[in-house]
Amino acid sequence: MVQSKHMHHESAQEPATDVGLKIGLEIHQQVGRPGDTKLFCRCPAEIVEREPDLIVTRLLRASAGETGQFDAAAAAEAAKEKQFIYQAHRDATCLVELDEEPPHVVNETVVETAVMIAKACKSVILPQVQFMRKTIVDGSATSGFQRTGLLALGGVVPQGNDLARVRIQTICVEEDAAKIVTRTAGVDTYNLSRLGIPLIEIATEPDITTAEQAKEVAAQLGMLLRSTRRVKRGLGTIRQDLNISIKGGSRIEIKGCQDLRMIPTLVHYEVARQQTLLRLVPRMREVASHIKQTRDSSENLRVYDATELFKTSTVPFVRKALVNGSAIGKKLAGAAGLLGTELCPNYRLGSDLADLARSAGFGGMIHGDEDLKKYGIDPSEIRSAMHCGPDDTFIILLGAKEQASRTLNVIEDRIVLLSGGIPKEVRKANPDGTTSFLRPMPGASRMYPETDIPLVIVNTHGVAAPKLLSEQAKDLAREYKISEDQAKELVREGLPFEELCAKFNIDAVFIATALLTYGKEIMTRFDKEIDHVALLDPLLKLVAEEKIQKSAVFEILVEIAQGNTLDNLDLKKYEQLNDDELLKIIISVLQEHPDGKPNLLMGQIMKQVRGRADGVRIKELLAKQQTE
Repeated sequence: MVQSKHMHHESAQEPATDVGLKIGLEIHQQVGRPGDTKLFCRCPAEIVEREPDLIVTRLLRASAGETGQFDAAAAAEAAKEKQFIYQAHRDATCLVELDEEPPHVVNETVVETAVMIAKACKSVILPQVQFMRKTIVDGSATSGFQRTGLLALGGVVPQGNDLARVRIQTICVEEDAAKIVTRTAGVDTYNLSRLGIPLIEIATEPDITTAEQAKEVAAQLGMLLRSTRRVKRGLGTIRQDLNISIKGGSRIEIKGCQDLRMIPTLVHYEVARQQTLLRLVPRMREVASHIKQTRDSSENLRVYDATELFKTSTVPFVRKALVNGSAIGKKLAGAAGLLGTELCPNYRLGSDLADLARSAGFGGMIHGDEDLKKYGIDPSEIRSAMHCGPDDTFIILLGAKEQASRTLNVIEDRIVLLSGGIPKEVRKANPDGTTSFLRPMPGASRMYPETDIPLVIVNTHGVAAPKLLSEQAKDLAREYKISEDQAKELVREGLPFEELCAKFNIDAVFIATALLTYGKEIMTRFDKEIDHVALLDPLLKLVAEEKIQKSAVFEILVEIAQGNTLDNLDLKKYEQLNDDELLKIIISVLQEHPDGKPNLLMGQIMKQVRGRADGVRIKELLAKQQTE
């Protein structure tokens, strides 16, 4: 490839310590325990993953808000002209989710839970909640909007450490969006069972100044939410959005961080991305100037069809794209080396522009700053055909010709936008800590009053702030005589320890041990994953009815993990052995291992007993037999 004075690929530098970093958090937590319902209907607040009972297809269009203006983010989504397919399940969705009837009465338990959080944060609780419609045209809501209600203002994050106090901005009650199933060029498919599951949103002021502090604040708010014992647990039930800005940059909203451990990486990478983009502004302006000049002439209509050059490629995605499509490209004058610039680790300017192509339904973007040999393409042929000089590069999309031409113009618009600095926008958190462009930052015209829901009177009487998990753990250890470490883990994981203790008259230490260790031990010893928590209820019932011994619980879980089911279990083989039967096993082991140490003997006996006798009784009989 022809080398240029610009053909060096810059690398993202480590963020400077004094960059004027400001971070605000938005925590979105699903609310609901087993049996609870959605926010605006009585459908269960559970996600259903099986085959749908009903398929509905919709088209969504952006509409003007009450001010008569279109929201920029909604307009950008509507411009994609996508079709949306919704999967519905009869036991998890109704006409409310399908937007065929108005919302029902608001779930008061969710409002009460939000009041508990507001009291813990010492926020000002509003006397009434006015639900609003927040325009969303990405297909995740059949109505084209999400319902959200402001419940409280102000307050501070309850501190369980010595961090600086971080102010609360708002506490809201809102509905979750539908769950994306598949996304293709012209069609997105959603699962409607998640739509309407209640959420509590806690937003902080931008008082956070370090990446680690952001992680600590998110952890503290997560602990507060779990302290209510009314929120869901597991992957996807809590999402952290970060609002990040630096000196000279702009506010960027990063959506969808589900792992607290990734927050510092997301912050560091975003700071590096903005710093690098700011350093590239002079180069961007040169390229933007060429783009504007080209558009002012008739050349802006000229895109190059490189299909013939790509027909020799053996790369599967290239061959697939060219079956019914073309390879359409444009020259970027003065941009040689620019697209290969690393904005942050594992993410280049070319990656940023490729995000736009992907959002339009393309698999990505091919450009002149990458190694085209991996596509089986000679870059010099493309450069020659597109009249690229030493300082120029090119971008190519594979797909429908008209759509590719429109998207190439959008990519050029992005370069022009970046030449003016960091644009305010919403980005998606990726698993590796990088982010991808989602949409422009929404404006005030995105929100307007919900007229189908009357004002909700907020009742604060008799509602108290929840005890923090640390306090709950101390109470648990004291009441049930378990260790503090066990108590901390039980409350942190939200395990049904107290419920099982109240239901069955069984040793609390055993229940705690079973909840905390049995699943891990089965994974370690047998490499099998099992929902042991759900299975403990029926197994403890068998123990309480004296049909099996406590020691049989683990053995049964192992059998289920290896493929059996609870209904098909042969419980006779787990029936309690009497002392005579135990003695036969003990004598047999002693004869086989006359000089065996206690641990060896117990291990051999337990292998044969397989949960059919209590360990304490076995030790007693073994000791007695050895002394005789």
